[in-house]
Amino acid sequence: LNTMLCAGSGGSAIFVVATRLAQFNGAQCRSPEVGINGLLGALVASCAAADVMQPIEAVFTGVFAALAVWLTEHALVRLRIDDVVGAFPVHGVGGLVGIVAAACVAKSEATLGVQLLGAAAIGGGVFLAVYLPLRLLAPTAWLRVRREDERRGLTEDEHGGQAEIQVL
Repeated sequence: LNTMLCAGSGGSAIFVVATRLAQFNGAQCRSPEVGINGLLGALVASCAAADVMQPIEAVFTGVFAALAVWLTEHALVRLRIDDVVGAFPVHGVGGLVGIVAAACVAKSEATLGVQLLGAAAIGGGVFLAVYLPLRLLAPTAWLRVRREDERRGLTEDEHGGQAEIQVL
């Protein structure tokens, strides 16, 4: 029940908020990714505490996780950090919201400090396991495509099709 409440409230809330903000700015919200990533971030957040939450807490956790995912996606775009499918906002930020929610709603030994220490350990481990090897491989050019292929777009180069933005 809590998992469904978390996902449903998160996906619904972020879709409504994003649509209203887009209309306020004179644009239209046509991207299904907004609602889907909000829903997914809320699902990830529910994993940490679904067994200890009350239904109303699941609803608030879902809404907060979806908003945090959406804001993080926008921050990454503004910082020009490439995360095409929103993997970090959904899993990293959604997971962090769930970890904090677990500490806030649990009636047991799960304290905020312990939860944040665990999150830091996970983040540090992932950083070391991913960033350092990629950083070492970067000078070898194994991770890059040719400049002209990058400019033209990898969707066209690799698959013979056009990306959504190219069609528009």
